Amino acid sequence: MITLHRPTNKLLAKDRKRINKKLYDLTVNKYFDLIPLDDIFQVLQNEGIVVLQEDGMEWAGMLCGGVKDTVICYFDIADQTRPEDAPWDNGRNIYPHVIRNAVLSLSYYQLGSGRWEIVTYIAS
Repeated sequence: MITLHRPTNKLLAKDRKRINKKLYDLTVNKYFDLIPLDDIFQVLQNEGIVVLQEDGMEWAGMLCGGVKDTVICYFDIADQTRPEDAPWDNGRNIYPHVIRNAVLSLSYYQLGSGRWEIVTYIAS
């Protein structure tokens, strides 16, 4: 589990390195039939991190592109711990503790075989 430096909500370097090692082990020298978002997000969830969309809620969406061009996406991330008074929107969590010094970087490219090459890490 991560330890955020409060009140600045900064991810410690030792936590970033540990998480990046797990993401590396998940994707290095492997090609995927589908982009393994669930597996990537599970690694982060196990570390106490949630991936966010622009409105501060947990990311829910789909990825587009990646055929003939590499797509690079950056996602805000947050501590998945929510205070009792954190806001809700239609029953969905809004995460107030956005990590200020890190994002999830995800790049993907579809090979001629139809399989996907994935590179993902926590960038600072």
